[in-house]
Amino acid sequence: MSMIPQSLPDWRKIGWHLGKKLHDIFNPSPDSSGPSKEELQAQRLRDVLKGFAYFNTFDEVEAWNLSDVDMLQQANIPLVVRPAYMNSQDSASALKGNRTRTLLCHDFKGGYVDAESIRARPGQDSIYSCEYLQSVHSFIYFSHHLVTVPPPSWTNCLHTNGVKSLGTFILERQTPDIERLLAFGNGHFVIARQLAAMAQTFGFDGWLLNFEKEFNQKSTDHIVDFLDDLKHQLGQDRVLLWYDALGSHNKIEYQNGLTPKNAQFALRVDGIFTNYKWDLQKLHQSCMNAEIMKLPKSHIFFGIDVWAQNNNDSGPPRITFPEKDGGGTNTGLVSHISAIPCFHIPFHIPHSFRAARPLLTLIKAMRTLADADVSAAIFAPSWTHEHFSANLSNFESTSDEVNESLWEGTILPDQLGCDCNGTPHHTSAYRMNSILESAVEYPAGSSEYFHTSFSSALQAYLQHSSVTPEFHPRLGLQSIFPSKTGASKFGASSELSVSKVYKQLPGKTRGLRHSLAIKLKQSSLNASHEPSIAKRLHRLSLYNLNINYDKQLRLRLAYSVPESAIASDDFLCGLYVSCANEFGSDRLEYIPLNLQTHLVHPFTYDFGVPSPDSRITELGIYCTKQLAVEDVELFSCHSLSIIPKDALLCPKPHFSICNFEVVEVEINFQNEKRLQWGWTGDRGDWHDCLPFSRLTGPFSHFSIALDGVEIGISQTLAFPLEERDVRQVLKGTADAVAFTVEGFCFADMTLHERPIVSVTIATQELSYKALK
Repeated sequence: MSMIPQSLPDWRKIGWHLGKKLHDIFNPSPDSSGPSKEELQAQRLRDVLKGFAYFNTFDEVEAWNLSDVDMLQQANIPLVVRPAYMNSQDSASALKGNRTRTLLCHDFKGGYVDAESIRARPGQDSIYSCEYLQSVHSFIYFSHHLVTVPPPSWTNCLHTNGVKSLGTFILERQTPDIERLLAFGNGHFVIARQLAAMAQTFGFDGWLLNFEKEFNQKSTDHIVDFLDDLKHQLGQDRVLLWYDALGSHNKIEYQNGLTPKNAQFALRVDGIFTNYKWDLQKLHQSCMNAEIMKLPKSHIFFGIDVWAQNNNDSGPPRITFPEKDGGGTNTGLVSHISAIPCFHIPFHIPHSFRAARPLLTLIKAMRTLADADVSAAIFAPSWTHEHFSANLSNFESTSDEVNESLWEGTILPDQLGCDCNGTPHHTSAYRMNSILESAVEYPAGSSEYFHTSFSSALQAYLQHSSVTPEFHPRLGLQSIFPSKTGASKFGASSELSVSKVYKQLPGKTRGLRHSLAIKLKQSSLNASHEPSIAKRLHRLSLYNLNINYDKQLRLRLAYSVPESAIASDDFLCGLYVSCANEFGSDRLEYIPLNLQTHLVHPFTYDFGVPSPDSRITELGIYCTKQLAVEDVELFSCHSLSIIPKDALLCPKPHFSICNFEVVEVEINFQNEKRLQWGWTGDRGDWHDCLPFSRLTGPFSHFSIALDGVEIGISQTLAFPLEERDVRQVLKGTADAVAFTVEGFCFADMTLHERPIVSVTIATQELSYKALK
């Protein structure tokens, strides 16, 4: 992706290019230094055991076939298809004006970090997982390998939240043999056929094509043919995006918008990701070009470089819009401006007025600039966890706080602990221009069901007698989090709040369950004299939904009540849902909860009589107004679902786990012992409204235990054993140990029999030598 400072004057450009040439002489390209081709190939094969799949050369891409695929590399969660709103007014985010579709391009520490692997190691670092996925349109996993396949952990996380997961195919200055991209055989471009097969096999949703090197041929017609072939082989359900680098004359010409030089590519794909140095004029011209070319303006994703706000990098500064203070904590400001209705902007302002900064500031801040219907592409949002400390045991860690500020506009800490000069991130605008202020928020779940376990990307475990939990990355299990906007048609109370907590539940001796704590803040409100129930309630929206209500629905909730909860017969607390009909009228339904006991409650509630064309559109929490002298936790949610009642009342499906064994795998002279199993059952017994995996059937994941103690989670049909497992075994004196695998179904559905099996292994079969 371009780093050339195009906004610099010509003489500075010349100096910069001269300096770049000298830099290249003294700092050769990666193709002439660093690991050899053989070393890179060996590392790539070792990374297979972590569940990673990427390719560095055209030889590797062309040679790849299905026999090379390890099940550890495949995502198992099917994409949850987001429902469309009944009409634009049903969108809670529409209450604040038009919004922009937001794409994230993930570039984090070179890619393929341990926290994303199949058996990520425990640690004290907060990991980047994006807990705002209901406001994300699509997600690109980016690295500088020739072919970058998203890790299955990311794809599983994204699919659960209804977000499409895209890989990257990149041609860079140092990439050799790029003409092989155009090799043709058996009626298709060879590379196009391979890329389409990879998306299907590894279970993700498409590609970003980033061509930053010129071809030998002057014409680009052959590249257009390649795009047509790849798009055809991907099919309608998968996505193909083009990055704004290579132009129509086979020259690298970053256009920073949609122009005739990149239009022939943009018209062949599902969207164009522009370079980052666009301005209001380029935005205006892009909108005009889109109308002339009959290209939906929402297919233009204007690039935003989050790293541009830093001032500690050597070389020319990274520039994004707005040129001053753009990126970083001001990313939301850029995202808002990327929705500008350019036809309203007075670009023909006299030059003397154009130079007046107050006028330009007014133009940037105008709320009416949200009608252009273009999209935003945020590059490297994980800047928050790479540029700032993410160590949870370090009191100076600020990554999570900066991330919240970036998305929600919360106040930044005074000291951020980064190495930038001065305080470039404490701008005057970041609090009023968060990403959530301008991103489209999509309905959670599907049109048929909704389910969340509130699980985060970090699972906490208690180690023996320790009271300090150990955090294990579980990115693929991240569930759907409540909306952070709190937007609701019915108003929201500032007295109620939600927060994530870890709780030890009955029967869980080691693992801590991630839950959602519902709290009532300090308040002096006591409105028992108010006559209307609507005026006596605190209410907070959790999820925007759009579930078909043309059949009987059942709500299921697992929750617990702390001993400190308010215990009063006249205090009401619970959930509410909004039911909308085809005419747009809404009905609120209140569901009170029992707060008198402190056990885990398996609560169910059946909705009223369904009607055609009706929807469940919102789910939230409520309580009666109460005098609270301090913050009080009302209850904690552990899981929540809305599912057609028929699916719960029909005979429980017959699925089971089978063929559980220990196998040994050798890749590149590296031996690995792993647990492996399969499943049996009839697809026809499963519920059509719920996900069903092509790999794991009705099971979303599996829990693996060693002698009754959970040692990990798998989202495929295998689990690698590691030295840490062996150490635990060798501490004992038993001749054999028992491994157990238990399956957990999508939406916490239960089967005819509990899907759990065990296998006993002789201790002598588990040796360090076998694992090295």
